[in-house]
Amino acid sequence: MTIVIEKIDITLAKNIKTIRKLKSISQGKLSEVLGVSYQQIQKYETGQNRIPSAKVKMIADYFNIDINSLFTEDLRIIDIHIDNNIMELVKNIKKILLNRETLTDAPLKIILDEFFNENRF
Repeated sequence: MTIVIEKIDITLAKNIKTIRKLKSISQGKLSEVLGVSYQQIQKYETGQNRIPSAKVKMIADYFNIDINSLFTEDLRIIDIHIDNNIMELVKNIKKILLNRETLTDAPLKIILDEFFNENRF
């Protein structure tokens, strides 16, 4: 029996590896999340083994990305999603800082005000 590796399987494998590295997640940590060995993660990332759909869903959830992003050949879409998450985090930090009665660190307030004004928050 010949095993055929589809292009989409290779794309999925490469994207998982790329995103895992971008997020500084080890194969060992991802293997714990998925309940498989780190060797299995290696096989997933090389396309040696196909990834069950339930595991693909778990990976997308763990990476906090849309599952479709794992199948795209244009990783800039994933970068945009990550950038949006960072922007949301910054907005939340701003809310926390602005809701404080006083900000005792005046230089920090000036820096934050400039940042938020330049980036239209």
